[in-house]
Amino acid sequence: MSREPLRTIFHLVCGGGERHQFAIAIAAIISASKGYRVSDMTRYTQSPYQPDLIISKQDRFIDGPRRSTKTVTYWVEVIDTSDPPREFVRPPAEVLKINISKAKTLDECVDIVKRSIP
Repeated sequence: MSREPLRTIFHLVCGGGERHQFAIAIAAIISASKGYRVSDMTRYTQSPYQPDLIISKQDRFIDGPRRSTKTVTYWVEVIDTSDPPREFVRPPAEVLKINISKAKTLDECVDIVKRSIP
């Protein structure tokens, strides 16, 4: 009898207010459902450049006559009304900013996160 392999374990460090924490958790769940790998965020607790979430995905690209596999990585930054947007000096990946400041309910917040993650 074989079991389904374990796909993802979330190790999230959610800071900020309650809406901000929910948005980070929702972004992690939606990213995993879209095939992204959610990085272990406990490694970044001592870093001054701690993003809210780091997601990555391996994609196949056609590079001339050959196909190549490249890893696409995003730093996810959730922006809320109480948390001003942070500017990173030199992020090692593209920063994906999700602005939930205009969401009045949690359902609207979920819709914004779904539309923001590629």
